[in-house]
This record gives sequence, C-alpha cells and structure tokens, in this order.
Amino acid sequence: MKTDNTSKLLLVLTAIFLVSLMMGCMEEPLTEEPEIDDAMMDSIIETETIEGNDNCPNGGFLLKAGNDNNENGLLDENEVSTINYLCHGEHGLY
Repeated sequence: MKTDNTSKLLLVLTAIFLVSLMMGCMEEPLTEEPEIDDAMMDSIIETETIEGNDNCPNGGFLLKAGNDNNENGLLDENEVSTINYLCHGEHGLY
C-alpha cells in the first residue's frame, strides 16, 4: 500500500511542478491598448454599383480605397490608391 501512496504523491508533485513551470513561461497579459497609426485612421473605402462591363460582365461593385490626405472626410480622385472589382457571378449575385 505504501507504494500506491508514494506513486500518487509523486504524480501530484510532478503535476504541480509542471504547472508551475508552465506558468513561469507564460507571457505577460496585454495591459495597454495597441498603438494605431494615424494614417490608418484616415483610410476611406468607397463602393459603387456597376452594370455589366469588361471587368464585370454581370455587373457588381467598384471598390476604391485610399487615404484622406486633406482630411475632408471624402475620398477625392487624387487620393485613390487602390481600385478593385467585386463581380456578380454567372448565375446570380456575387
């Protein structure tokens, strides 16, 4: 019987040791808000519905993105840095 108790005690002590070891390796929790680049706050995305054309034969959406450099709340043509299309499929929307 002594060996059963000794085995159980050894198992419990090993488990406590391993948990303590793992706790010591954990990173500190995030305590502050991550910094957000001001340029990210000035990004604007505009969408426009389009009829069928060479880019989207069945119609879809034109997506324009860029930074609002003059901070007027609008995406002016000279601020557009990316243009993408989201097209309707052959047999329905999207």
